[in-house]
Amino acid sequence: MRTMSEQEGVMNRDKKGRLTTSYFDGTQWYTIVKLKDGEALTGGSSREPFPENIELYTVSFTWANGASAKTKKNKVIYSIPGEPEQWILCENPSTVTDLTLRVYNAYSIPDRGFYRELLTTLKIPKAESIEILLNKWAFYVPYLLQGTKSITLIAENDTDLGTTNGFTAQISLVYRIT
Repeated sequence: MRTMSEQEGVMNRDKKGRLTTSYFDGTQWYTIVKLKDGEALTGGSSREPFPENIELYTVSFTWANGASAKTKKNKVIYSIPGEPEQWILCENPSTVTDLTLRVYNAYSIPDRGFYRELLTTLKIPKAESIEILLNKWAFYVPYLLQGTKSITLIAENDTDLGTTNGFTAQISLVYRIT
């Protein structure tokens, strides 16, 4: 289990703007919310991290060699099959740059178009090897796909890429099949 200081590089923001992170201790998930006074509020869940009978809906984001920092890529997912879970799986193979991923629910309003609700901004760490390769991350995103089957993902690289540092990251939505 990581300490709070080790978690700071991978903390996220919830809908209220609070810093959050979560971890799985082998039996249950815990969510930590960092409060303004520096205290941490921890909540647990007896829910398994990934239920049985799940599938992944995966999209890819590709950055070319030499891409400048903050190069944005976006994907709109109009529908996923099955029942959505509130998990996003991220694979960042780059050893050069972290990624920033903004996740929006998208609501279609007749005669008005799509409106987007920012759910969270995730920081996806760059890949590193510390006896094992760390390049795959799971994020619990409350309210993901609630009231809609459409979401928008906007990803950007945080660092300039060198002439040979192009890469493809994968983002997967978890859904349940019955």
